[in-house]
Amino acid sequence: MQPDVLLSRNRLLALLSAALVTSGAQLSKILTFDRGAVSQAFEDTGVRAYKGQAGNLASSEEVLTIALQIHSVEARHAAHVRHMRGQTPWITSNSRGDMPEPTQAIYDGEANFMQGGADLRAVAKELPSEISLDDLSGAFDEPLSKGKVLTIAKMFIKA
Repeated sequence: MQPDVLLSRNRLLALLSAALVTSGAQLSKILTFDRGAVSQAFEDTGVRAYKGQAGNLASSEEVLTIALQIHSVEARHAAHVRHMRGQTPWITSNSRGDMPEPTQAIYDGEANFMQGGADLRAVAKELPSEISLDDLSGAFDEPLSKGKVLTIAKMFIKA
């Protein structure tokens, strides 16, 4: 990671931590799981959250461009964290892999086989047999609505 990106990320983390302390919120028990799992949960949620809000930002090309840039960075972070944890670099269907059961909401909805009007199940029939539907589902990140993101966030913070 480039030093300026790392510095910006560290500043963001410090700001978020300070905001949590100031608000009186406490990190929930889910953070007793390993830090890699927590990082994966945050990154996977971030990828889907940014995608879920892209349509709401379409009226401002400048804001949309910035959001899509952040989305791509979140996707790279998610892939890197997953790789470091020995997972596939992408979400496969609705599988949370070795993540704790409470994180399942992050992964629900990922087994969407309709993309751009094309049914991937039909496409899979035309591909070599070593390419599975799970492989195809991993090529797409499904959006999360604001409501689902807020519900997921409650796992990490308790008032």
